[in-house]
Amino acid sequence: MSTILLVDDDDSLSLLLHLAIRRSGRLIQLSYVGDGQEAVAYLTPNAGTGDINHPLPSLILLDLKMPRMNGFEVLEWKRTQPRLEKIPVIIWSSSSLAQDKERALQLGATSYFVKPMETEGFVELLKALETYSLVASVS
Repeated sequence: MSTILLVDDDDSLSLLLHLAIRRSGRLIQLSYVGDGQEAVAYLTPNAGTGDINHPLPSLILLDLKMPRMNGFEVLEWKRTQPRLEKIPVIIWSSSSLAQDKERALQLGATSYFVKPMETEGFVELLKALETYSLVASVS
């Protein structure tokens, strides 16, 4: 089973994605954290054991505009973590600014989607989630 880590300060997104994944019939677990600091804590090993309390995600779905630690800062932090380098990051942000998309991709994001989305855009996002999580779980 692959795991997707959703990093977003909008709780309703978690519910929407959970329902979409369940309807797809895929064996995908969705983990949710509310901001970048929680994402770093989720992905950081325990100091004593070097282990984390849950499986590493096969994909990260990341918002850019969040309090405390934004998505750009998460991408910058992730670049310094060799054990996380193979985990793809899909940006799902309300920003449609070209410079935000360019910066996110330069920092290592795999794809960039703008929200809110029409049904067609959401279907494309789900296809990307499925593709990247399947590829990552095989690696």
